[in-house]
Amino acid sequence: MENQHPIGSVPIQPPDTSDDLTLPGFDTAAPPPPDQSGNRKALWISVAALTAVGAIAVPVVVHLTRHHPAHLQTPSQVAGLSRDQSDNATSTADYLRNAIAAGMGLDDSVGAVYTDGGGDAHSVILVGGTSSDGTTGTRLTRIFGLLDDATDGVTAVTAEPAGTLGGDMRCGLATDTDSSQTGQPDAEMAICGWADNDTVAIAMFPNRTVADAAELLRTMRPAIQGQH
Repeated sequence: MENQHPIGSVPIQPPDTSDDLTLPGFDTAAPPPPDQSGNRKALWISVAALTAVGAIAVPVVVHLTRHHPAHLQTPSQVAGLSRDQSDNATSTADYLRNAIAAGMGLDDSVGAVYTDGGGDAHSVILVGGTSSDGTTGTRLTRIFGLLDDATDGVTAVTAEPAGTLGGDMRCGLATDTDSSQTGQPDAEMAICGWADNDTVAIAMFPNRTVADAAELLRTMRPAIQGQH
């Protein structure tokens, strides 16, 4: 038989592509699928970049949102009162500040005497500082207890509204015996203190009622805490 080839030796002709169908708008056959290894490489590069950004962004966000403790201050003017800078007032404030700071283990402390110009009888003695040890209630109990050493004791302690800055406020009554004179107790004076997440303070208000002292301390507190 002519033109016959043994099985397995028939030459294979390449297909004729001259008449391949070409769709309108396309001059060539469809491109081969993209290299998947290249896509995976780009994906891992993107993930690595996002991870790096996250590693930088998280500490920044934490720093910006981290709670910063308040810092008490004693401005020269507060709630219509002026800071008394006389020697007697300064020594009294420093004595109480040191005693309270040591007894409370405060991180830092302040102390000042404020007056309305009416003399010692209407002065306000304030001491306090920053601390986050324990609860607000335990810190208030502790600072009131320390003040017992400077007076004949604080009695009739009651909870009072703390005002816009929150936390806890308590007020009570104290007397101080002047043994150098008659040995008789002086008139009662109001004692008020506050404690919040970061600060604790207590103040003595001679010749003021508890209600007046509580209202005055709420008025003084934003300036003492540097918030207006």
